[in-house]
Amino acid sequence: MKLVIFDIDGTLTNTYVSDENEFVRAIQEVLDVPDINTDWASYRQVTSEGVLNDIARTRLGRPVTRDESRAVQRRLVELLRGVRIAEIPGAGSFLARLLALGYAVSLASGDWRLSARYKLAAASIPADGLPAAFCDTAHARTDIMQQSLRRSLRHYRCDDFEQIVYVGDGTWDVHAARELGWAFVGIASGTKAPRLRALGARHVFPDYLKSEAILSALDAAGTPE
Repeated sequence: MKLVIFDIDGTLTNTYVSDENEFVRAIQEVLDVPDINTDWASYRQVTSEGVLNDIARTRLGRPVTRDESRAVQRRLVELLRGVRIAEIPGAGSFLARLLALGYAVSLASGDWRLSARYKLAAASIPADGLPAAFCDTAHARTDIMQQSLRRSLRHYRCDDFEQIVYVGDGTWDVHAARELGWAFVGIASGTKAPRLRALGARHVFPDYLKSEAILSALDAAGTPE
């Protein structure tokens, strides 16, 4: 059985820009800090909890507290309720097709479980019941991905998968796949697509509308070089 692990923001849901704006606003309101650095690749851990903790250490001189993290999560979801959240074109039907074809499918997101689940539901992505890992229990992206793998092994009752492909949209996703030695397929458009290719992503698509081509890419994908 082959396993395909999906990121969420910018990969399944078209929430990268809106989520970035509301994420920044939620942190500003809860921690009372202005002028947040939005060069996410400059943070040590490009996950919601990792970024939040770095901001707290830099601006407040201490780690973020559990109550502050939960308050940011709740405020983020409140703000997202005022934003239209849609799927990356074809994402939901592509997930369903993978499952119908016998692939194992799981999620590994740098987002918190609360906000990730809200976005998936708002975008009508059929992800209920899929094994998943978020930044609530692991802050490093590679740790989240490995946690998703372990949960997938239990969920699909496998000892191992014949292939693991990570599908993501960020440069940090490419780095994480390379570090773990996993195959990678990119979902990106505009200026993001050439950035992924420059890092060694051989297969990059703007959406899921060319499903046959993506299925072929999943079979042919290798570790980013």
